[in-house]
Amino acid sequence: MNDSETADELLAELSLLFGAGDVPSDLFTMWAAQEAEQTDLLDSFVGHGQFVVARLGPLGDDPGSDPAALVALGRMLDEIVFVAEAMDGMLLGYWLPPGATERVVVAVDDHGQISVQGKTFAESLIAMTDPDDPDEAAEVVAELELMGITPAATTVESVLDRIQAVPEPNEIVLGYLLEARITPST
Repeated sequence: MNDSETADELLAELSLLFGAGDVPSDLFTMWAAQEAEQTDLLDSFVGHGQFVVARLGPLGDDPGSDPAALVALGRMLDEIVFVAEAMDGMLLGYWLPPGATERVVVAVDDHGQISVQGKTFAESLIAMTDPDDPDEAAEVVAELELMGITPAATTVESVLDRIQAVPEPNEIVLGYLLEARITPST
């Protein structure tokens, strides 16, 4: 398979989940570069150096789980297009916050806690660097720029500044939980 076929297949797969024309360009560029073995940047952040594209299926029916909590978390997870698994097992995906016009990248840990990582996938990689080691973030930025990606934020601090106004996803889940608890099951 040549690089253009791979890129076309990746774009088609992403377009199914994001909608035609809505695929984040930095994600596509990084994914295509990784698939074409033109970068190994993602090997440090993404488990097995691989991307995944998925929506999570229904949550399990653990007998000890709170059904309303499963409904609330499931509702939030339905709003996220997952694109990668981080090295620490967190799932990374794009979420469109209520009232927003742009998606942001979030991480979901194995306890269902959700945190905003950046406005773009490139920024989420910068946010995952050691905040006490500015050289680590600078190396990520340099590698991104080699791929033709110029992130708007280039330090962990500046990524955090850009996401400051993004709604807190766990508060949204709490709102969904309250709705699930007061809305009778049918």
